[in-house]
Amino acid sequence: MSVVDIGDDEDKEDDYFKSCNTQELNGMFLNSAREGDWGRMERLLAAGAELDYGGGAALTAAAGQGHLGTARNLIQRGLKTALCKQEALGDAVYAGKIDVARFLIEEVQADPAFNDSTVLWTAVVNNKPDMARLLLEKGASAHANRDTLLCIALSHRFEEVAAALLDFGADPRKHYRDMNAYEWAAEENLAEFSKRLRDWSNTDVYMSPGFFMRQTLAELRGIYDEKQTRTGFHLAAQAGCFDIIRDKILAASGEKMRAEDLLKKAPGGQTVLGALGESGQLAVAFDARLWAGRKEEALALIKNGVSPTFRNQVDEARLALDIDLLALRARAPSLKLKPSKPGP
Repeated sequence: MSVVDIGDDEDKEDDYFKSCNTQELNGMFLNSAREGDWGRMERLLAAGAELDYGGGAALTAAAGQGHLGTARNLIQRGLKTALCKQEALGDAVYAGKIDVARFLIEEVQADPAFNDSTVLWTAVVNNKPDMARLLLEKGASAHANRDTLLCIALSHRFEEVAAALLDFGADPRKHYRDMNAYEWAAEENLAEFSKRLRDWSNTDVYMSPGFFMRQTLAELRGIYDEKQTRTGFHLAAQAGCFDIIRDKILAASGEKMRAEDLLKKAPGGQTVLGALGESGQLAVAFDARLWAGRKEEALALIKNGVSPTFRNQVDEARLALDIDLLALRARAPSLKLKPSKPGP
C-alpha cells in the first residue's frame, strides 16, 4: 500500500503509518508541517514520528510556509527550539510571514539581532519594509552588515525599507561600494529620499567626493541645512574636497573664485578660509589660475582673511609671480611660459 492508494481515508493512512519505519514517518511529518496539516502530524507522532527530528525541522518547515497554528502547536507539544528557532525565523522573514516571525520572536525567543542581524539583511534585500520594521522594533540593529543596509536598500530603490532603517538610526554617512546614502539616493533618482537626507541635521552626510562632484557651483554656494548655515564650500573645505570646487570653477565659463564665498561664516564663526586652513587646503583656494588678473585682490584676501597660523600654506610671492605670468601669457600666447600649479 502506498500513500497514493490511501487517499483521504484516515483509517487506511493510520494502518499505512504502522508499516513505516521511523525515517519514513519523519519525512511525512516534515511534509505535513509544510502543508500545515496538524491533524495528520498528530497521527504521525502517535505512530512514532519524532517531534524533534532534524533539530526541530518541522518548526522551520511550518514557519517558512506561514503556518502559524502549526508552529504554535509544535511549541505547545514541547518541541525543543534551541537548534531551530533562528532558522525558522530566517525562513519566515524570507517568505514575508510577519505573524509567524512575531510569534517566533515574542514567544519562542528567536533573536532578530542574532549573527549581526542577518534576518534584517534578508528583509532588506527582499524589500519587506513591514518585516524590517518589526525586526528593528524587536532588537535588530540598523547598523548591521557594517552599517551598509541603508545604502543597499537605496541601491535597489527600496525606499520604504530605507526609511525604516533611517528611522531606527542607520548612519547615512557610511559607504557601500564607495558611495554614501545621499549619493545612492541621487544615483537612483530618489528625489524625496534625497531631500530627506539633504535636510538631515548632521551634514557630515555630504562628506564624500561623489557628493561634491554631483552638485553645480550654484548649489554648492547655497545653504545645505536649514538648521545650520554651512555652504557647500564649507563642507568641501572640511571634507578635504576643495580641489573639486577649484576644478568646477576653472571648467565653467565666466566663473571665478569669489572672496565673499571664502569669507562666509559658519554658525561658530569659522570662515571657509578658516576651514581650508585647518584642512591644509589653502593652496588649492589660491591656485593662481583662480585669481588671474586679480593679484591684488588675492593678496589682500590672504592678508586680511587668513589666520597667521595658516599663512605659511600659501607662498604669496610665488602666487603673485604666477598670476603675473598668466597675465603675460594672455598678452603673448606665443611665449612658452607655464606657471606652477600649487595644490594637489
